[in-house]
Amino acid sequence: ELLNNHPDPSDARHNATPDVTAVNGPYFMPEPLPDAPEYRVGPALRYRDPHTLPTLRPDPSAPILALLSYHPDETARVLRLLAAARPELEKAGLSVVYRFHPAVRPRAFEHLLPRTYTLSGGSLSEALEKASLVVGAGSGALPEAVSRGIPAVAVDSADHTGLNYLPPFGKGTLWERVSAPEELVPAVSFCIIFQFSHNIFSPHPAQDVPHISAQNRFFFTKRPQYLHNSFAFGVSSLSCCFWAIML
Repeated sequence: ELLNNHPDPSDARHNATPDVTAVNGPYFMPEPLPDAPEYRVGPALRYRDPHTLPTLRPDPSAPILALLSYHPDETARVLRLLAAARPELEKAGLSVVYRFHPAVRPRAFEHLLPRTYTLSGGSLSEALEKASLVVGAGSGALPEAVSRGIPAVAVDSADHTGLNYLPPFGKGTLWERVSAPEELVPAVSFCIIFQFSHNIFSPHPAQDVPHISAQNRFFFTKRPQYLHNSFAFGVSSLSCCFWAIML
């Protein structure tokens, strides 16, 4: 599920890549290169909801949802940026609700949280229904949010080595990327204004953000089906066996 992460083509010369690499959707297929390993689109069970639940039309006055990763460095980066941008967020009337990965203990990051804060509960689908926008890094929940019509801001590192799981498609419309605190409020405001103006005032339904998300959700993630699931587990098992042998 490390979206946008692909084996280095040069590894193929040393037989150090899987025979087949499965990606979550067509938008994550890399550019074809000579001698590159084989890629196929396969489903992930966790992305069932975008294909079974309706596309959302977020309320621009709803809180921002911070989707935090199980990667500690990515979680810390997002929280530091939100902390540094807090005065500007408050000045703009923007509030934040925090959602930690189930495998992460929020107490480990309390030094990066405001004195009083709100944690998101319930399922991810329920949390997205109450959000105007999501902010995060290193989380597969970001493409899930975008595919359901919720705009996203991906927090990157200054040297652009952070984990960004969003495909190039939709940048500047469905999602934005920031690496500094002063970039956050403009990016959030742009996404929310773009979303609101295209949902309410757009004369062309094809420019409606939820419509764009709904039409392209199959390109973000492949819909899980019984036969496809067997293939996905097969590829995963083969890859694990391969790396175990190599190590």
